[in-house]
Amino acid sequence: MPQTDIELLRQSPLFQLSLASRELFHSNFLAWLFGQRPDWVGRILGTALEHRDWVLGDKGIRREERNLDLVIHLANGSTLIVENKVKSVPYAEQLERYEDEVRKLEGIYPNPRYLLLTLSPGDAPAGSAWPVLSYGEVAERLAQAAASLDVGYLRHLVEDYAGFIRTLSALGTTGDADPWIDHRPLLRELRIADLLQKRKASWLAHRLVKDLRGRKVPGLKEHPTRPADLKAGELLVYDGLSNGNGLVGFVLVVADGPKLAGARALPRFGIGVQLQGNQYRSFVQLLRPERPNQETRDAFEKICLDLFDNSPLPAWWQPGDRGDASKALCTYGGIFMYRYHALNKGRSSPGPTLRMLADQLIESAEALVAGSEAIRQQLATRDQG
Repeated sequence: MPQTDIELLRQSPLFQLSLASRELFHSNFLAWLFGQRPDWVGRILGTALEHRDWVLGDKGIRREERNLDLVIHLANGSTLIVENKVKSVPYAEQLERYEDEVRKLEGIYPNPRYLLLTLSPGDAPAGSAWPVLSYGEVAERLAQAAASLDVGYLRHLVEDYAGFIRTLSALGTTGDADPWIDHRPLLRELRIADLLQKRKASWLAHRLVKDLRGRKVPGLKEHPTRPADLKAGELLVYDGLSNGNGLVGFVLVVADGPKLAGARALPRFGIGVQLQGNQYRSFVQLLRPERPNQETRDAFEKICLDLFDNSPLPAWWQPGDRGDASKALCTYGGIFMYRYHALNKGRSSPGPTLRMLADQLIESAEALVAGSEAIRQQLATRDQG
């Protein structure tokens, strides 16, 4: 995208206001706009020709009701349920859960229709029945609608909003050839570098889930499952944002045990790969107990050193290889032990593309699943010892 297009964001007061609460801001703005122009609902949000006659009804619009981003009560007696995604990519399970909730409340949400409003049309999860509308398309529709308004405050607001969401939608559209990290300083200045990183992490997680399902990897789990809720043999794919860096990875529960000093319950061990910012990590995680005492953490660290130095961990790993880490083990809280390779050490080039990283994550996941039995045997041997 040309730098001049990104500069448009700097000039937009509405864009600056949206940074405080990105998705809620868009829900609030659309709710306010349709309150001003009830006849615009179908014109702006319709996904079929017959939707153009949709008009806001007397019951109005609800925001953040029962975790639903927008509930639009139409004059024809139908209800339009809008899931609004700006920072992340939706999961099919999330949309299905909303459908179940709405079905149970038929009296409150009669004749429901669904819409996924997102930055990119490619965000739609596989198998979802929700029609998809991108913010780029909404921008075009709003610009056309604004042209029919008299010159004044409302028209200027709509044009400003349409202009900035058009640019934001173009930036947020993710594809195979995109770099994992975009180092353009203006993105950080505009405070959208983290948004783009989070969306790329979500894109990678969805790609990973899709490919692993295609390869029939057993025990596959995704959001909203927590690592602590996993059972032996289950593999969780997750994504998010940490310290402004995109975060995506997977963890496989390889075994319960061996026993650890100081732990009352039998510990649960997870092993996986995590991509955070510029680091590609192999890790061992203590999933249970979640808050071990110091004695347990010390015992866990000794096991991790043995695993890293002697067993078939996934990805690029070679026994005894510390990667780019300057110490034997890096750690978070004493229950997440890892070593890493830097993706782009000199940062003089854009670094790996999303497709390259997706392929590497798939290779890592398959290597981990294939080597999990050897890891379990190594843990069992240590337990016997």
